[in-house]
Amino acid sequence: MGTSFRVGTWQVDPSSRTLSRAGESITLSPRAMDVLVHLVKHPGEVVPGSQLIEAYWPRSVTSPNAIQ
Repeated sequence: MGTSFRVGTWQVDPSSRTLSRAGESITLSPRAMDVLVHLVKHPGEVVPGSQLIEAYWPRSVTSPNAIQ
């Protein structure tokens, strides 16, 4: 998902990793943007933490606290 999209009042631009609204802009880390895009691709679904850990924290000893 390289194109921008909206989440609530935020405009999300994955290519620049930014969230913007009303003149305010926030830059996310690459991993945080990847997780956000993953969640947006699964609307209305409960995405298990284990799925996120497997996808974005591979080869790491990680607990569910990493995604809280």
